[in-house]
Amino acid sequence: MRCITSVEASSLLALYGFEVAPENSYRTELFRPEGNPPRVELSRFQTRALPYFVQEVVAWLPDNEFRLFWIQHDGDHHPRLNCMISRIRVGFGEFRPIAEAPGHLFPPNRYCEQDQTLIDPQLQDDLGLLVGLVATTLLGSWEAKLVSAARDFVDIWEGNICFYSEDPARLDVARSLAERFDLHLELE
Repeated sequence: MRCITSVEASSLLALYGFEVAPENSYRTELFRPEGNPPRVELSRFQTRALPYFVQEVVAWLPDNEFRLFWIQHDGDHHPRLNCMISRIRVGFGEFRPIAEAPGHLFPPNRYCEQDQTLIDPQLQDDLGLLVGLVATTLLGSWEAKLVSAARDFVDIWEGNICFYSEDPARLDVARSLAERFDLHLELE
């Protein structure tokens, strides 16, 4: 994982239709100026299933693409979670605060791989860290986005998750997560 700044994220994501909103004291946001594609929104999930659900969320994006986990607002509800995320970042040599480098960039890999015998140690580490970051964000009711080189993305805020895609089949996969994890489904 490499933490990246707003300038680095702007450079990386410009080709994929995202921009970084000007920083302010509240949050730094990734957004799509042309608007968002159709979505499927999931909410009210059971926390014991959280790591399994989050792994499915990570795998929902196209395989063999980078993953950028962008924390837009780290919330004030659970300050101990902020400490945990900061310690994880320090373990990777990142000493800047989340507000200064809110992006967590993971290299392209087989994030959809289900066969445990085919998951190498690097992928295992990346998946574990990414699942942990996303789960912590959900638990803390923070705001974040999970994006890849595809135009599909996942938006997280206050414990809710929205899957955005132009591909109806991909949205069907997101809807199936609601059923598999007994989640409330809202359509827009």
